[in-house]
Amino acid sequence: MLSATDFKILKNGIDIRIEIIMRVADGFLNITKMPALVYRLKQEDAQMEESNEEVGGIPPTSIKPAKHWFQNQDTVLLIEFAKKHIDMDRVYYELKAGTPTKFMGTYVHPKLYDHFMMWLDKEYAFKVYEILECIHHDANQKIIAEKDASIRSLHAKLDKIVIQNDELHVMNKEQDAKIDRLLKYGETTTNELHAVNEKLDIMHNSIIEFARLTLPMWVGSGVLKTQLDNLLTQYTLINALQHLKIAYVIGFVSIDGPIELKTYFCCTNFADAGKRISKLYNANINMRMLHPTAISLVSCEINTELAMVRGIDLPNITTRGNKVFTISLNDGESFDKIYDEVIIDIRRKRLQPYQMRRDTVAQSATTDRVITTITDEDNQFFNDALPFSQNFLDCYVHTRADGRYDYLTPSRKTTIRADLENERLTDRIYPLRKIRELLELDVNHDDLFDSE
Repeated sequence: MLSATDFKILKNGIDIRIEIIMRVADGFLNITKMPALVYRLKQEDAQMEESNEEVGGIPPTSIKPAKHWFQNQDTVLLIEFAKKHIDMDRVYYELKAGTPTKFMGTYVHPKLYDHFMMWLDKEYAFKVYEILECIHHDANQKIIAEKDASIRSLHAKLDKIVIQNDELHVMNKEQDAKIDRLLKYGETTTNELHAVNEKLDIMHNSIIEFARLTLPMWVGSGVLKTQLDNLLTQYTLINALQHLKIAYVIGFVSIDGPIELKTYFCCTNFADAGKRISKLYNANINMRMLHPTAISLVSCEINTELAMVRGIDLPNITTRGNKVFTISLNDGESFDKIYDEVIIDIRRKRLQPYQMRRDTVAQSATTDRVITTITDEDNQFFNDALPFSQNFLDCYVHTRADGRYDYLTPSRKTTIRADLENERLTDRIYPLRKIRELLELDVNHDDLFDSE
């Protein structure tokens, strides 16, 4: 069944009385309605010329049926030529049953339509040709305008990307400048401050070495997905998510008396992170807590930290418990800068064998699929998951008006989350659900390493 929406009536100001019926699906044009229309218009033209006392052409005395055109020998030859030229078996057809009455009739290919009109009436054939040419020109101009608009839009997006790249370049330069300033800090101060920076380097390198030793099994987001799937066979979704593991850093600084910066490197389940922050906060109640900061999701069992730390040679550094690094400072304003730089560098370092192997594979890979997967998709997962890990830790932190931090018991209040099908979730569980959402979108890439 066809409806009026399957057809289009073409007309314009050249002669608004002329209506050309086109089928939208293939652009074929109706010739059945045109003889009666031309006959009526010729009669109108003759009457108008008569009223104006002008000598005009003789109006037709009858309608030329469209079917007579097909009886013309030239038409028969033209149709056969058209089939070969445009490589179509059917260059005309008839629509009857199932078609609105207004649109019934015989439809021909546009390349045959001009020939039909010349057979029907040369004067109106020329008018119809002008109408179709004008309509096609307007359509082409519209397409060109849309393409121009699309090109302008792409140029605007490109300009925006260039600006963003410039901003990232500036940010990288600023970050490099911060690191340079930190290095110059030890080069331009007194001998006493030189010793402090030497201790800082040892502490920083010790934390990096500790991370390398304690996180040997991080092999990508696919392992985290598998780990979560295994946990879901034992726990509910919420409990399974809380059994995933996170690496994070917590710093404390004493500001009464000798200045001391203590940096804890922690690896726990999400479920135990609050307890760890609370325990360290209470153990260092006389010190100022710095912002607990997420480093990354991890996928290994952390059970040998104490033995590992004891095996690390840390001259001039005090190790307390199983993973705290302490350094004395003379400059009371430097601990924030030192703490921030240590965290930034930890995040930048290639801590795990998997990461170093990934870089090697990416450098030697010859297929776009491997390169894209290893360097983009997996990195993107960990980068996307980091803010949610930080949001989880922030649920245990209260920020004072003066910028200091205290331990906070998370709120149990739930909120409707529109981006998670209107689930009611606490601020603590919400980021874990978002991490699960990222894992569902991510792909296990182990098959790529096997194929290499």
